[in-house]
Amino acid sequence: MPVEFPLSPRTLNILRGRGLARSGNDKSEYNLKCSALICLFETEHSGFGREIEITGFATCPTCGTKAVYPDDRISDDRQRNSYWKCPTCKTIIPDKCAEWTQIVVAKHKGKAKNRRHTYHHKECYEKMYVDEGEDE
Repeated sequence: MPVEFPLSPRTLNILRGRGLARSGNDKSEYNLKCSALICLFETEHSGFGREIEITGFATCPTCGTKAVYPDDRISDDRQRNSYWKCPTCKTIIPDKCAEWTQIVVAKHKGKAKNRRHTYHHKECYEKMYVDEGEDE
């Protein structure tokens, strides 16, 4: 049974820590890649590929402006922390105002010892199956 979840930086770090975010045969690469035969996000243009990117935004409680990830997310290396900063009023936005928009579908493949996890963009996963009940 597939599992759907929004992809956030925290979720990706948890998957990396458990060794579930490894892609393909390259064990040093820790990104999620779409396993669909035809990925809707893969094009011949540079910058568009099978990698499942984190997308999201946070709404500023003061002025209502949307801060977009990763452009308006500031990293503080000294405190090893990151936070949202409003592009308009420069207020620090609490993490509870964040909404992660990229939905990932995860599936288990294989038997118990050789279990492998596959990940798909939700859009790619939905396009893999054709509903036979619909007449066009």
